[in-house]
Amino acid sequence: MATAFTESGVADGPNYPALNEDSALKHEEGDKSQTNKGELAHYLTLDNQIRPEIVEGMRSQSPKIQLKSAIIFRRLTLLLGPPAEVSAKIIIDSGILPVIIDLLSSEDSTLVSESAWTIANMSAGTSEQTSTIVEGGAIPKLIAVFRSAPNDTKMSALLALGNILADSSPLRELVLEEGGLGPAADVLEDPEGYSEKFVEIAAWIIVIGTREDSDRRILSRTTKPIVPILLKFILSCLDDTSKPLSQAIKSLRRFVNNVKAIEMVASSGIIPRLVRLCQHEAENDSVQEDALRLLSRLTTGDSKHVQAVLDNGFIDVLKFCLAARFKVSVACWAVAYIARGTISQGITLLESPIIPLVVGIASDVGASLSSRQEAAKALSYAARTASFKPQRLGPLLGAGCIEALAELLALTEGKLGCIILDGIEYFIKTRWSGRLEAIARFEGSDGIRRLRDVRFKPWAPAAPQQGKTTRLFQSLDDPGLCHVNKRIPFKTPPTANVATEYLGVPIFHSGFKMNEELIEMELNNYLTPDGGLAPDIVGGVHSSNPLLQLESVTKTAQLLRSKHLSAGVAIRAVLDSCLLPNVMDMLSSSNAALVSEASSILLNITLGTSQQTSAAVSAGAIPKLVAASASEVEDVAHNALLALGNIAGDSDKLRDDFLEQRAFRPALGILADPSKYSARVVNSAAWIMESCAPPGRIMGYHSISTFSEAIPILCKFIQQKNKAKPLTAVIKALRRMCSSQRAALMILEDGSVPRLVQFCTSKNDGLREQALNLVAQLPYEDGSLSQSLFDNGVLTALETCITDYDPSRRLACFVASNIATANPLQAEALVKSSILPVLTGIVADEEEELKTRNEAVTTLLTLARKGLKNDRFFSSLVEADCVEACCAALLCTDWGTIQKSMEIIIRLIDTPWSGADDALERLEDSDGVNLLRKVWLEGRPNRRMRPEILEATQGVNVVLV
Repeated sequence: MATAFTESGVADGPNYPALNEDSALKHEEGDKSQTNKGELAHYLTLDNQIRPEIVEGMRSQSPKIQLKSAIIFRRLTLLLGPPAEVSAKIIIDSGILPVIIDLLSSEDSTLVSESAWTIANMSAGTSEQTSTIVEGGAIPKLIAVFRSAPNDTKMSALLALGNILADSSPLRELVLEEGGLGPAADVLEDPEGYSEKFVEIAAWIIVIGTREDSDRRILSRTTKPIVPILLKFILSCLDDTSKPLSQAIKSLRRFVNNVKAIEMVASSGIIPRLVRLCQHEAENDSVQEDALRLLSRLTTGDSKHVQAVLDNGFIDVLKFCLAARFKVSVACWAVAYIARGTISQGITLLESPIIPLVVGIASDVGASLSSRQEAAKALSYAARTASFKPQRLGPLLGAGCIEALAELLALTEGKLGCIILDGIEYFIKTRWSGRLEAIARFEGSDGIRRLRDVRFKPWAPAAPQQGKTTRLFQSLDDPGLCHVNKRIPFKTPPTANVATEYLGVPIFHSGFKMNEELIEMELNNYLTPDGGLAPDIVGGVHSSNPLLQLESVTKTAQLLRSKHLSAGVAIRAVLDSCLLPNVMDMLSSSNAALVSEASSILLNITLGTSQQTSAAVSAGAIPKLVAASASEVEDVAHNALLALGNIAGDSDKLRDDFLEQRAFRPALGILADPSKYSARVVNSAAWIMESCAPPGRIMGYHSISTFSEAIPILCKFIQQKNKAKPLTAVIKALRRMCSSQRAALMILEDGSVPRLVQFCTSKNDGLREQALNLVAQLPYEDGSLSQSLFDNGVLTALETCITDYDPSRRLACFVASNIATANPLQAEALVKSSILPVLTGIVADEEEELKTRNEAVTTLLTLARKGLKNDRFFSSLVEADCVEACCAALLCTDWGTIQKSMEIIIRLIDTPWSGADDALERLEDSDGVNLLRKVWLEGRPNRRMRPEILEATQGVNVVLV
């Protein structure tokens, strides 16, 4: 627990410190002359225990003796602190804490005041001490004290509740369940009845009570009534710079996490007030910041909510924040959501002076990475809006938008990387008058190299990014744009300076540090005016003189690696010189330097366009690279591996050539014994296996026989202790290979199931996702395979995923729905497990993602259909509150979820079984009958379901809504 903050005050009116989410509060007294060892000597024994007569005084039947002892206990919390844990320990060790807690219910108001004051100070102790207070039943008594006591005693109760809330998530959830935010809400509802400090502490309690690390279901259920109170307080607070106002806005922002909450806030009339607060200049800018964050959150709602924010001058607020560099990450986030709105809203943004400011932030290397990434997202969405009327792309291009997006390509991964790629695509693929200029600007900002790096870097891109980069390269390969540079060479680690040592002269090599101007001048001499490779270099490669040959090959490799020339020009020059056969032969040379440079040349050529990579394959690159991958020189072997991976990932045709020649065998050899290789080689080998097993291809041209030798080795790899990155790639490759029952059985036979289940709860997001995907793809109709998953705890793993890892919740529900389709015994095991209430909780949670709710309700429906043959399925569903959950799901906006929920309800109440009456009673208690009829009246279900709804609800007293 956070250390209690204390400062001096007066005896009858303690002065509380500034509050934040980590504060713990304690009553203070200002008479320091009394806080001395002499006074303590009257209260404590020599071994620092409270004197027995004082302890017994608390149990006395005499009110005067009891009060005197209570005062002493309160004094001890001051004399022995801070820190509070010293006094709390002594009081708890005395065994008198239950008596102090019981005195909170005393009819003597003075005893109540002293006890509450003591509890407030003790609650600032350690987490264990605070938990002891809670376990003694203090929370409901403190709430009761606040409801009935005078203000000075109310303050003590409020402080104690606040300290308990601030201690930890489990204690905070207990306070929420007991209604412990009610006292603070009462203060904010009628702030005029309390002092300023009282209001500040109440606002602080609301902030810590609504922290997002609490169980969101408990949070949603217990804190919703506070929203109207917060809205009223924000609208009525006269001090625009007050701390309580800032904290109230911060608390309100935490509720605004779904469309319904946004609608409630937007319709309250609070938006103009928030806009004014954003424009208020003050020394304490916390109110301004919180108001900006709340307004930005409102832009995530429907288009009408975005429009409401715009109509009240939010554009001016964003302009001010971006120009002043105030919370630019939040401001750019809001700009992005406005740009995602309707076309008219996007145009409003484009016509404002905001875009140049956003470009400036995206391009500013001194700005934080998060701010630059949010700015890039905003620019990408703005480009999408502008593409509907292409002439509007011009101002974006002129403001430097494409240069900013290109620069951030190398700094961004995952979903955000896809968004940035989309933004670039709008400039390059849209047919508009500035397209050539956009491509030239993209090339001039080193965008081609960065685009190449995103496409081919083994770990950065997700599959969607690879598709996007492929489309962009196809656009750049447009015959009308043949002058455009398509690649910049792959940056490989410098090889040993073998050439220098061999020739005795400084050859232009990646390992050298040379003057930039000298490098550029030298590179220009390597090409002819018409873009061809210099004749002396071509002649040198064909020469029988080993020194001249090595020098020419080294220059060719350096040309391809250079940042100073476009890769498109360099690769075309090499291919047009017809040097490929010579380079291929050099891979078999006994000259180590020659082999190293030849492997570098081939690697950079495979980073070119599909046509250029195809030229290398046609010249026989694959078998030569396979042989080179066995080189004892790691750089050579690694270059060969990367080139093979580029071929496998280039196109379906080249991948077919790759697989026909079993060119993945070098990678398999590395993965079979990874301890012999460096991490980068193992990473590249895993990436090759992922690249050569793309989704949707295994069951087509390539049968499982293609990968029959690979699956056992990959299974062995995942059973060993390896890094998360190669494990993720290998499991992804296995998932793509596992397209038949035979492949799945191979995974079972190789003993990989326990490890896969373990990975389903990995803290690494990528590894966990791929493991869940593979488990989801396994054929559950095979009894031995599904039983192996059950035996290794797959249900427990899924429950952990759903409760602990939000990003994997939907995927875990999908796996559960597959398990529900298994044989009856295994489906019954699912019903009996503790995961069933978790699934119904997801279905009932209106704040849950719609797709996740749909997966969860699909699982419940599959189980309900099995109930026709086994009443135990119905019984378990009803006991897990399935009826109530499905009634809640009828209010969502996803028709599929609604239809499945209706079918579950109808099966539970309309099928003849022993619990049908209980199910119907639960339906009525949840207002389910009215909800079903409302759905029917709105015409939302399909026609087949409508008679069943009427029949199921016939004869039940309802009120049509």
